Amino acid sequence: MILYDWFAPNVAYVVANGLFSGRDALTFDPDTPMTRAEFVSVIWRLAGKPDFENTAKPPYSDCEGKVWYSAAINWSTKNGIVNGIGNGLFDPDGNITREQIVTILLRYADYIELDHSTVSADYKSKFADGRAVSDYADKAMSWAVGSGMIRGDENNCINPQALATRAEVATMIMRYHMMIEETKKAE
Repeated sequence: MILYDWFAPNVAYVVANGLFSGRDALTFDPDTPMTRAEFVSVIWRLAGKPDFENTAKPPYSDCEGKVWYSAAINWSTKNGIVNGIGNGLFDPDGNITREQIVTILLRYADYIELDHSTVSADYKSKFADGRAVSDYADKAMSWAVGSGMIRGDENNCINPQALATRAEVATMIMRYHMMIEETKKAE
């Protein structure tokens, strides 16, 4: 009997589709929280790596120019997918929360005109911590739960303000990518 971690097929999917890579050739680092710059880079790859001001300094005072995340942050900012954390900051090395992720994914859904009308009107009462979702993320979380991108954990929690691990993000991105692919097939 071969045992593997719950996230193995999800990681394999996002790696095979060019959306993620490991820390190196042999390490994925599944339990480490994902940074904001890493997540925006995943979205940029999902968009096909648009060549957008690769060397320009992103418009945030805490971002450097000519670094690995510059193109991703520049592109996603220009297209309204991200807007930083306020006060001219992006916090590229800061870890991203689950509610920040679904908010960015909803903005990307708007950008690509992906239908996001499937919502969970009762998610706040359905999950033990549903009422902990920040106001700014309410619409996005309702959609993420309604679409099945967020399903909750063994404690019936969606953990909106928890830091998202690389394995959790791989799972959300796999489900999101599958929604996009299903939409393309239906067109």
